[in-house]
Amino acid sequence: MAIDHAMGAEAGSSEATVSHRCGHCGEDFASRNALFKHLAAKCDPLAAKVKEGKERILFTLGYLGSRYRCSALQNERDEEAMNSVEGALLSALPAAGGPSRPNVLGVARAVRTDRGCHAAESAILLTLRPCVLNSEELRRALRSSEVRLLGPPRSLTLMEKPEANIFGKIYAPRRKSFTVHIPYFALITSSEHERWSTSDPATGGVWFGPVPEDCTSERVHAMLAEQQLVPHEVILEPGRGHVQVKMAEGEAQKALARLQGLRWQNQLLSAAPLNEALAKFEVHRRVRRALKELKGGPNARKGLRSYHNFMSPAPAPGDASAMRALLHCSAMGLQMQQRRGIWTSEDWTAVHFCATDFGPQQVRRMAGALVATSRGSEAMSYIARCFEPSPMNVPAVPAETISLDSFELGPVETDWRPAAQVDMKEAAAMKQDIEQRVRTEALEPWKDFLRSLDLGATRRSAQQRLSSAAERGDVLGARAAVADGMAKVRPS
Repeated sequence: MAIDHAMGAEAGSSEATVSHRCGHCGEDFASRNALFKHLAAKCDPLAAKVKEGKERILFTLGYLGSRYRCSALQNERDEEAMNSVEGALLSALPAAGGPSRPNVLGVARAVRTDRGCHAAESAILLTLRPCVLNSEELRRALRSSEVRLLGPPRSLTLMEKPEANIFGKIYAPRRKSFTVHIPYFALITSSEHERWSTSDPATGGVWFGPVPEDCTSERVHAMLAEQQLVPHEVILEPGRGHVQVKMAEGEAQKALARLQGLRWQNQLLSAAPLNEALAKFEVHRRVRRALKELKGGPNARKGLRSYHNFMSPAPAPGDASAMRALLHCSAMGLQMQQRRGIWTSEDWTAVHFCATDFGPQQVRRMAGALVATSRGSEAMSYIARCFEPSPMNVPAVPAETISLDSFELGPVETDWRPAAQVDMKEAAAMKQDIEQRVRTEALEPWKDFLRSLDLGATRRSAQQRLSSAAERGDVLGARAAVADGMAKVRPS
């Protein structure tokens, strides 16, 4: 890892003579060549491997995408108008001892994201003329941006071969995972909102988790007694990972205060009012059903499906670019959520999609179909119809609510992060910053999206067919279009 010390070597003044310091022994050198000769001869023999012409440097980043055109580098004119994430990185390189943009010989990245999307982690491989980059100076240069270094820049030339091989095909991750952050008010029906929205709801008791699979009612009763709490009834279903406790209203308020954040059975507990938790479970059942339909329905099997209606521009049904397979999809558990106040208007949840690759806008439109069916704008059968050859309108949720959560490189069970020296605390902080940004910036776009659903965003093709049939005098066609675009129905 000597090159990482060298790349973090302190640059001296900006005068004609610039000193470079060896990160191993602290000796200063007047030139980059002198420093590398010293490293190769004494402190870091692997430095002798550096090719004089060029080297590939790995950068691991996280970013808030609100201020950027997209993640991938664009042409100079577009970059001048609005930077990309990669453009922001390249602009910061000279301040850290790196080359200016014209001297960057190549760019490869693990994942591209659209305008407005965020990334908890990302990796970019730049081909540069050999240089000594100062990591701290690069961090300082990026401070005015919303791009964060998650680890030091690393030269593939100077990595051990097994590590370097992980990043040899950085452009082809074996899987990508995206998170869609969704406010609960987008997932509940109007009648549910009326029933559940109250400024002073009765708790009905307390819900808490996670609990281990071998947890027993006796252990729960003993813990509640230790906390001086008196339950009416403890409901513990094996394998569910949580406990429902019915108790008097005043006792439930005490339980919420005492159980939230309590370490028990080697876990930090999360607690919520029982009635709130049961209502959220009702919403999550619909969300999970929609996720199952998106992945392949109740009888899903491994294989490809045509996601043509979930992409923009839409390819032909069955076209190679439309054929995809979701590897995994899931919803955030209650124990991972942060309670804010009146949950129907202030709490958020999330869904996660994982695949080898996604088509353009596929994640946003899958989430759009999920929201449309969960809140009652469409029946659950709408998702199955989206996989049929006929064109369907599938609205895209706001880009500001999407984040690249993770990606995997190299052979199965290989973790690229240790080789890239990712600081996991920095990565965790990046995720928290994304959640905070989403809650503030995506709120109004979500309201706009829901208004478009109320105005029939999923039925525009039916409206077009109705107009066309009316112009032709096609009564049967008009009736079919009306039937297809009937008023909203509750999820089946």
